Amino acid sequence: MNPVSDLGQGSTQAPIRLLISAVTDAPLFGKLLSAIEESGSRIVEMRCGRFGPRTATYLLVEGKWGAIARLENHLPSLKAHDLFWERLEPLSEGGELLYDVDIIAHGSSSALHAAFLFFRDRGIELKELRVSSYPLPYLNRRATLIHFVVAIPANLSPVALRDEFLDLCDRLRVDGLFEPVKPVL
Repeated sequence: MNPVSDLGQGSTQAPIRLLISAVTDAPLFGKLLSAIEESGSRIVEMRCGRFGPRTATYLLVEGKWGAIARLENHLPSLKAHDLFWERLEPLSEGGELLYDVDIIAHGSSSALHAAFLFFRDRGIELKELRVSSYPLPYLNRRATLIHFVVAIPANLSPVALRDEFLDLCDRLRVDGLFEPVKPVL
């Protein structure tokens, strides 16, 4: 079975989800993918990023009860100290709107903390967060790029929220962008 294939047509059993996080090297990553495929589970989402000599991996895997049980039984045999997993409760799909939010901060800045508090205080869920930095040519400084994907509840006005966020960016003296997530076609 392909690890990214469907669970099967006509199944009335709700899929069970498993969150797996690992700090891996190439051989362990291959074993992990093989274990997912052999169990009959499928990868719903996956994020990988290289940090120095190691790769951090987050996988959301789903499958029928038996497939997830086979996978959970196989994971300890991978003998990795940096491998963790947990079953997740099903999420209810809400009427939220997804927005991309970017901040570009030059030099040292508390923009990440301020933006986090801005969203937390308004009850806005963070779906994704990435931070990276790069050198600014000719300035001998670094710029920090902060990218959020946020879920705006249906009871909040995205237009008013955008205005408040851009006011925050002005106060912090950073560049900001706040726009709806564009669907991938």
